[in-house]
Amino acid sequence: MATYLLTWNPKRWPWNNLEECIVDIKQRGYYEDTWSCGRNTKIIKSDRVFLIWLGTEPKGICGSGWVTSKKFFEDIHWDEEKQKRGELARYIKLRFDKLLDPEHESILPRMALDQGILARMHWDSQTSGIS
Repeated sequence: MATYLLTWNPKRWPWNNLEECIVDIKQRGYYEDTWSCGRNTKIIKSDRVFLIWLGTEPKGICGSGWVTSKKFFEDIHWDEEKQKRGELARYIKLRFDKLLDPEHESILPRMALDQGILARMHWDSQTSGIS
């Protein structure tokens, strides 16, 4: 099992139903979704993923989950400008086991990720799918 970082910048992609997704996790224990995995082609079922909030403060880890698709798949790009050019994006299906709303809950702050063994990771990636 590998572990990957997924990114979320609310300035580029608003998550309008985040609160409903959080409620799903509280009620069912998970929330299933599809997420872009950047250029990564190695992500497979049962890999672990963590979601980092980027762009504006508070930055940090705000979610975790497991990949449920056998491998990545391509579909219409999530970015409207790239959609207009007919570009595709790579996606995975996943099951979030934890989601926090960084605007209303404490998340693992970005600064804490520079401590100890976590400092080995490049946390400021602007694209998902970093190993």
